[in-house]
Amino acid sequence: IVTAMVASAVNIVFREIKYSFGADHLIIRKFLPTLRFTTLLLIWIVWWFLILESLHINTDGLLAWAWIGWALFAIASRDIIANLLGSLSIILSKMFEIGDSIRVKWHEGVVEEITMSYTKIMNTEGKVVYIPNKIISIESLENLSRRRFFLYNFKVKKKKA
Repeated sequence: IVTAMVASAVNIVFREIKYSFGADHLIIRKFLPTLRFTTLLLIWIVWWFLILESLHINTDGLLAWAWIGWALFAIASRDIIANLLGSLSIILSKMFEIGDSIRVKWHEGVVEEITMSYTKIMNTEGKVVYIPNKIISIESLENLSRRRFFLYNFKVKKKKA
């Protein structure tokens, strides 16, 4: 009963956070559901361990296997985690926003979407390019929309006499 009450309180807190920031806030929209799920999962895992301890079941071996499983999961999902941290870095640092023109490595285009795993840009030829967020956070990025000076090349035809 106590765990269900704590889980309900966590749901209420996350709902209030969501409504206080508004649905248009990018960080809240992208990361709040994942954070809510992780928090609720941890609450229920702790609850199960407390139940097992109250039944005098030794949980030391179970915890050891859980750590081994967690390590294997972390190794297997390191690219996913790198993309999640990359997207968090992009959103928090505000390097670019949707509609900005950017250049990453050899890709240049207008940002159309920033997700938790990739950034979608439309290049000058009209092709859609998906760049993983871990690449964007590692490589040098040039925000072409925020530069002060623009270089224009004008070609002037000479009139033949």
